[in-house]
Amino acid sequence: MRWGFLQGMRDEWRWYRCDDSGAVLGSSNQGFSELRACMENAEHAGFRYSNYQVHARASALGASGSPVTELRVRAEPVQEQWQFVRDARNAWYWRHTRRNGSQHVSSHSFETMTDCVADAVRHGYVPSDREPIEAC
Repeated sequence: MRWGFLQGMRDEWRWYRCDDSGAVLGSSNQGFSELRACMENAEHAGFRYSNYQVHARASALGASGSPVTELRVRAEPVQEQWQFVRDARNAWYWRHTRRNGSQHVSSHSFETMTDCVADAVRHGYVPSDREPIEAC
């Protein structure tokens, strides 16, 4: 099963899930102003932060000038990982993947990566000698 998250023309986010042949098995019945809220809603339908794609509108370009698109496919065993992501509106949020494969995402976005990392520390992130790596 694959999951997709799509940003629509009015900047709203919607989710959908497909079987391996690409047939749509389900989708959100409402739009969400933030990707995080959309993903949280998809959790109620079985989304577990694996095998998914994120498609931002073409006008919401990443630093490279291309739409922000992300693909995640779970591989066993899952390693604990922290990611710091800047969305299409240049707001920062963190994502923590636990060893069991579950994910926790910051409850809100931050204007700066420094503020985002500080919040992640309050939630268990332990900085290393290296700076955090941006996921997008």
